[in-house]
Amino acid sequence: MTNTLKRSLGLIALLISLWGCASTPDPPVFLVPANDGPEGYTLKDEQWTFETKLIRLTAAPMRPADLAGEPDAIGILSGKDYIIIRMEIENKSDRKLLFNPAYAAMLTDTSDYYKPLDYTDIYTILSEADEVGAPVRGLRGRIYDLTVTLEPGAKTTRLMLFPPVDKDSDSAQLFIKNIYIGKADISVTIPLTKDKTKPEEKGKKTGGS
Repeated sequence: MTNTLKRSLGLIALLISLWGCASTPDPPVFLVPANDGPEGYTLKDEQWTFETKLIRLTAAPMRPADLAGEPDAIGILSGKDYIIIRMEIENKSDRKLLFNPAYAAMLTDTSDYYKPLDYTDIYTILSEADEVGAPVRGLRGRIYDLTVTLEPGAKTTRLMLFPPVDKDSDSAQLFIKNIYIGKADISVTIPLTKDKTKPEEKGKKTGGS
């Protein structure tokens, strides 16, 4: 065997070894509602529900298959592993309901603290990725970024978006604070846990409007 052939075989063996040792990137963290929650909490088909005589609030994670018909920006952010939660708020009372998304936050078990993205945040993210223009159309009124006012009996379904969660995170809590209904001040904590199933492997859920 010639020296050239030996060197070639040695190089091939080295490449095979390096290929086998290459680590597989960790999948993005996808959060789903946890099984246990506060009083008034129920869970069905990945949808978390909190209900009292004054309010009904539901929250569910949005997988790629759930995003058909959403503004282009939502699909782009989903592809970048942003957390997207569909949340419906129904005012069951006979008084006006006010909710300011600025009082919402997500805290993970790795002590990361996230605030929901507003229109300006999303525009900036897309601008930095050279993806602006058409993708942001349709976002107004589709995401929770400004104060929501609901008359008695009314409800709204919108999306709440958060930055990608650290891959070391196994759980998180979504805090929805200071929902005002008349003089009542309601705060809700939504427990979330990591789902190890690939997002695209889950079935499509139905949504509201």
